[in-house]
Amino acid sequence: MRKHPVSQYSEELIGIAVFEAGELQNADGDVLLTITRDSDDFAILINAVATNDGVGLYSYILDSVQTQEKGSFTATWNYDFAGDPRIFAFQFEIVDAMPHWDSLEEEHKMMVDNIYHKVSDGFDSTQGGPYVWEMPQSHFNFDTIAKLMMIDALTYLNYSPPKAFIPPFTIGINGGGGPAFPVNWYGLLERATGYELYKHLATSYLEIPEPVGVNVAHLDRREYYDRWMKRAEIEKEELDHMIKMLKREFRFGVKSRSMLLAGGIFPVSYLNPARPRWPYVLTRFY
Repeated sequence: MRKHPVSQYSEELIGIAVFEAGELQNADGDVLLTITRDSDDFAILINAVATNDGVGLYSYILDSVQTQEKGSFTATWNYDFAGDPRIFAFQFEIVDAMPHWDSLEEEHKMMVDNIYHKVSDGFDSTQGGPYVWEMPQSHFNFDTIAKLMMIDALTYLNYSPPKAFIPPFTIGINGGGGPAFPVNWYGLLERATGYELYKHLATSYLEIPEPVGVNVAHLDRREYYDRWMKRAEIEKEELDHMIKMLKREFRFGVKSRSMLLAGGIFPVSYLNPARPRWPYVLTRFY
């Protein structure tokens, strides 16, 4: 199972939600957190008291000292509910710094996580079958998808026709000062990032050396390029329809006056003020 990655020397928020009978419930008392190193069960944190962020929500912020050593770790939460002890554990891995991932807000990190696992079983492994998350052999991680989201996906959304967003939408702490991407359209941002990821995966198979003059068995992955590109094309067709809806709402506004011409909707800003009935643009907009 894929372990949650944490950047080395970063401050990382981890948490737990206490669900009982399908509802968030507070524990009887404190929720305690212990973190051990998987290689030798050495505890780097023992019975730290978690912060109660709301009904049933508890969190703890790992500091740079606790994330200085790369490797696999297990976080174990202990608490009581209605007099009964509860134990919950999950594994995480401290990896090389992921600057793009670290600059994202929690909602955007959740989208990256969704996209990552959406395609995770589409890879093969050296043993065969799904899941190729063999981190020692690859730099592919959450930061790869975060970078695709912040640069490629947003560029596609901001500058795709029918008209560019000026100033462009941004996300993340270091987004550049532009307007934040609208929350109600996060699903579109996730889909655009998935589209860019499919293209990225396809290009991984552009150059594959083939043994010549050697009779040796090898794995032929050349067809993977076509498969990932076909998946990207399907995603793009649906994505472009959604982008038009985004541009119609935020570029032109649903409350502004407009006129209908040859099946296209034109805002009043497209009309010549000297000749209100004569549009500048005569081509179909949608």
